[in-house]
Amino acid sequence: MKKCIAIVLALAFMFSLFQVTCFADEAVAGTNGVVQEITVNENGEKTYTNYLEANKNVKDATENIVISADSFVSSDAAIEKIASFEDENKVVKENVIKWTGEKGTATYTFSVPADGMYEIHLTYCPIKGRGLPLRFGFSIDGKTPYDALKAVNFARTFVDEKPDGIEDSNGNVYASEQIEKFIYKTTKAMETSGQFVSPMKVALSAGEHTITLNATSGEFYLESIILAAPEQVKSYAEVKKEYEAAGYKYYSGNDITIEGERATYKSTASMNPLIDNSDPSIKGLRGDAEAFKSIVNYVGGTGWQKPNDTLYWTVEVPEDGLYKVAFRFRQNVVINGNSYRSLMVDGKSPFAEAAKVPFYYNGNWQFSELQADGETALIYLTKGTHELSMAVTLADFGAVSRAINDVTYEIGNLYLKIRMITGEKVDTGRSYEFFRNIPQWDETLLKNIEALGKVREQIMEITKESSGTYIATIDNMIRVLQDMYDNPYTAQKYINTYYDNYTSLCALVTDVAKLPLDLDQIILGSPEKEGYDFEMAGWWEKTKYSFERFLVSFMDDYKYKTVNVDGKTTLTLWVTWGRDQTQILTSLVKDTFEAEHPDITVNIQIVGATLIQAILAGSGPDLLIGQMRTEPVNYGMRGALLPLSEEFEDYEQVVSERFQKGADRPYKLNGVSYGIPDTQDFSILFYRTDILEQMGVTKVPKTWDEFKELAALLQRQNLAAGLPTGATTVNTYATRLMQKNLPVYTENQRTSFLSGEAVQTFVEWTEYYTDLGFLKAYDFYNRFRAGTIPIGVAVYTQYTLFSQAAPEIVGKWDIAVMPGTKNADGTVNHTQADTGTACVIPKITKHKEEAWEFLKWWTDANAQYRYSVMLEAILGETGRRSTANMEAFRMLSWESDHLDVLEEAWSWVYGLEEVPGGYYVDRSVMQAFQNVVNISKNPKDMIFKWAKIADQEIDRKRGEYNLD
Repeated sequence: MKKCIAIVLALAFMFSLFQVTCFADEAVAGTNGVVQEITVNENGEKTYTNYLEANKNVKDATENIVISADSFVSSDAAIEKIASFEDENKVVKENVIKWTGEKGTATYTFSVPADGMYEIHLTYCPIKGRGLPLRFGFSIDGKTPYDALKAVNFARTFVDEKPDGIEDSNGNVYASEQIEKFIYKTTKAMETSGQFVSPMKVALSAGEHTITLNATSGEFYLESIILAAPEQVKSYAEVKKEYEAAGYKYYSGNDITIEGERATYKSTASMNPLIDNSDPSIKGLRGDAEAFKSIVNYVGGTGWQKPNDTLYWTVEVPEDGLYKVAFRFRQNVVINGNSYRSLMVDGKSPFAEAAKVPFYYNGNWQFSELQADGETALIYLTKGTHELSMAVTLADFGAVSRAINDVTYEIGNLYLKIRMITGEKVDTGRSYEFFRNIPQWDETLLKNIEALGKVREQIMEITKESSGTYIATIDNMIRVLQDMYDNPYTAQKYINTYYDNYTSLCALVTDVAKLPLDLDQIILGSPEKEGYDFEMAGWWEKTKYSFERFLVSFMDDYKYKTVNVDGKTTLTLWVTWGRDQTQILTSLVKDTFEAEHPDITVNIQIVGATLIQAILAGSGPDLLIGQMRTEPVNYGMRGALLPLSEEFEDYEQVVSERFQKGADRPYKLNGVSYGIPDTQDFSILFYRTDILEQMGVTKVPKTWDEFKELAALLQRQNLAAGLPTGATTVNTYATRLMQKNLPVYTENQRTSFLSGEAVQTFVEWTEYYTDLGFLKAYDFYNRFRAGTIPIGVAVYTQYTLFSQAAPEIVGKWDIAVMPGTKNADGTVNHTQADTGTACVIPKITKHKEEAWEFLKWWTDANAQYRYSVMLEAILGETGRRSTANMEAFRMLSWESDHLDVLEEAWSWVYGLEEVPGGYYVDRSVMQAFQNVVNISKNPKDMIFKWAKIADQEIDRKRGEYNLD
């Protein structure tokens, strides 16, 4: 009896805990406007949605509270009080503070006159940094009201270095670099993902409070913290009545045209002016389109697609009056949908409809007018200078994005629970009885079906469409969830379909939050005049222009040529890149290298031919960049390349000052270097903090033994740890050898794989796959995102992919240095082999000194950084260049904590030497590995067999080129 009572009491206690945990975030809204706090929900989150719901009866404040930056009461940051500071626009602010060091906190006290909802604004001027937005966390009275306030971005300001672009000798005009301008700005705290389109609010009760700023990224001058009364934006119908009551007159002059590519300011460096040659209607920096030239003529694209990214234009208005507004644009990405922008005048929304201007889909350039409820919407401007701005906003899709993100995370968690039962291989003939083994199985399926159904209805309401990519993706996910619910004993048959649709839903999370737009012009016109002065090109004009562009395609020849000029040296540079990358390089070369070297011009050519083919044909370039790591030694031993270390006295100085120690080792043969580093890649450890915390794992593995222990723990949950194979096989084996202080090659450049320690290392490595069941082939990005591989080693460039393309796991993952091998003294050796590319100078060049000057310019930190930033402006952060220059690497937009990890990992990188016949070493290690892990061959036999084959090829090559 006592035992039964104890069980009942225990169950009652557990149920009470369940109620507290599951419903903790569902605070009851204050009935009389009383400020309410919230606690964490079942996912350990304090959501802004629930905070707003809890405080929905608290009214907006009506007056601002301004806190002077120099009035802090406590601080653990390096803060200097300054009487006044003048920014680059000659604007002076008094009683400011200079905040140095990227991290630190400062606390202020303030008094609130009455209960109310307040926005948080900052007036600040950034100090030069790595281009990242300033980032702050905010707490009120020592507590963070909701999670979104833990990390809020405050934008920097960027401008075109040369507003008129960079012109080459053929008359083409390219965009110049985006440079930061250090000026004061007042910015509102916006939710970073853009899922909430209005500034974030905090509910404050009357009385004394404290606010703490926790800076996590960037140095700055701070003038004030403003707890601002939210702007009350009226509808156009209301504003129109105010216009009529005030007796405002119509503007009656000619159209005022604002070129999109001539933006005064930009909130990020990604919004480069761009070139489009598809339509003669598109006006460029010089006016009319020119078929035979490429000229900057619009702004936007994928560089202007993330929520809160903002462009600003300054316009001079000739008279007071009401103006109509039109846009010449192209929106060819969001199919059967809209891309939205928030239009502001002098920092304020003229009316509610302007805060979510729709730009509808069409493959061609379009012309549209600002409207509200089907009529032309006018804005009132006074005579003088005004600032127009357009910011990316999700508009009505903000709620959709939020809902999709939430349900995707829930579906991902359910998939993880399924895999923890089934393991990697699903036996479709076995009933796993998920409805018994996964708590609340039916409820979870129905909950997600209902949530997706609501999202579907929201999308249909916004788009007025009942089909399309978004709808199809959601319908497919609903269908498989319903099938699993309807067939509980055979639900395992749908797991693969479940995963496929889950990954599609993940992609939808990303797609919904990306709203690119191309903008050619903004036009302010007279309401008295029908239409605008501008007209889109007609049929004949388009036909003529298309024919001229067709002719250009035969002349272009994929060369970015410079006209030969008497008295100047012309260098021919070969690249194997795409046209976007080459165009950026061309712009940079004209703007800086040729400006610094007026006696040299550069012809840049995109080629597919090899250097050997060119030499056999009797011609070739003066230099090449981006060459595979195997090429310098292969070409060098054939006498096709200049030995850079012997030809140029400053070679060693350049290499030692710019790159990691030994970065040029792969490009050396018998101590002579035939290449200089261009890019360098290395690996790091990625791990899912949310999943490991749920499993009680608090320590990130530093050694391979710890990594194996964690892998075993994951396996017991039917999860996996990830190790790379495939193209990086030889590097993985070499890394294990070097961590044991073993050489990869002997003094005579044969492999060291026949030594006892090397053989044992190979055995240990293959045991990860034969004994521990590690996956041999997998998509790390998707597996890590889904959580089935919550920890794994991967190349560091995956960092930007997870940062930008996996929004549903933001804040739920981190990085560390790749595990290492413990030394006898207890220290850990994290050495790893690298991969990369090089720059070379062919021996046939007649301009070796000029070619070397170019390579010194190209591998310098300034050129590498500028090229990287311009490349990101076109391709986004996922296109970030893996530069080998250490200083340029540090200047890129890495999070400060992660930069420390990346630099530590990079410091352990060893440039693995390349030997004649080295291609066979990679092939041999791969063959030995595959024979062991795929067909269960003896690892010792395999490494012996294939090491001997590799050594034979090395001997053959050394003999062929008399290298012994």
